[in-house]
Amino acid sequence: MHFHAGSIVAMDLCLRKPLIATASKDKTIKIWNYEDRTVETPKSEAEAASSLSLHPSGLHLVVAYSDKLRVLNLQKDGESLSNFKDINSFKNCSYVKFSNGGQYFAATSGNQLHIFKFLTGENPQGMTFSGHSGKIKSLAWSREDNIVVTCGVDGVIIAYRVRM
Repeated sequence: MHFHAGSIVAMDLCLRKPLIATASKDKTIKIWNYEDRTVETPKSEAEAASSLSLHPSGLHLVVAYSDKLRVLNLQKDGESLSNFKDINSFKNCSYVKFSNGGQYFAATSGNQLHIFKFLTGENPQGMTFSGHSGKIKSLAWSREDNIVVTCGVDGVIIAYRVRM
């Protein structure tokens, strides 16, 4: 097995395939098949990621960097990762998470939550939320993808309604 050379900073589990994605301080992203106990897709990047999330289908990955969000496609049953879309206008993302249906993903920057459409990478008007007095540390989507719940370092939990 090809382990990371640095500590793991982000990890996500796929809902529909036996895949786990990890990002490390060693500037690599790896897609692991936990049934076969193999690394399916190692990828080296120029910069270490701060967060990542696997699409529920296991065919896409959104990765957060200090200066952008990058959406990647998993090619040929997980053999390689290719760039699909960069969202260069989004900075300092600390957490990113696909919705359960995969049509949206949420990204946090400081005390703000932004909802993006997966296919277009658009952050529609009215889909940026504030409310925490400190940095958002975690988020979760409701089963129907109509509510996103965030938890901040301020100790506050906030539920936001997503209407697109």
